[in-house]
Amino acid sequence: DGAFEAPSLTTVERVFEHKAWGPVVSTPLSWKQEILKTPIFRQDKKPADGVVTSPTLALTYSQFRDCLNRLGLAAGFLEKLTNYCFRRGTANVVDRTATDAVRDQVMRHNPNSAVYSGAYINERVPFDVLSAVLERP
Repeated sequence: DGAFEAPSLTTVERVFEHKAWGPVVSTPLSWKQEILKTPIFRQDKKPADGVVTSPTLALTYSQFRDCLNRLGLAAGFLEKLTNYCFRRGTANVVDRTATDAVRDQVMRHNPNSAVYSGAYINERVPFDVLSAVLERP
């Protein structure tokens, strides 16, 4: 889309081949002013000669949901792929290394609200109960 100020960043590959130097672990990317209000996920237009991405129309929630569902099926997932899968996955990854306060902030939960424990905690407990009973490591 030509979204970045840097003229050399024209493809995804060009963005990811750039290396961060020094004590930083990331590189800031400057967006062109005229692209700031452009939706990232956009609807497709289907003219007679193929498919074109709309320059302005955002993908609706139902369209995005349907795309995720089809992606999950194509990938062979046993369960339906949803937006919630990404939220739950993020919460579980952050929970492994961050404090409860940081996890709640990342998830935008009220502090000490127990929302994580009630709605996001991994249902598949990563613990071998049989080995514990048999006193095996």
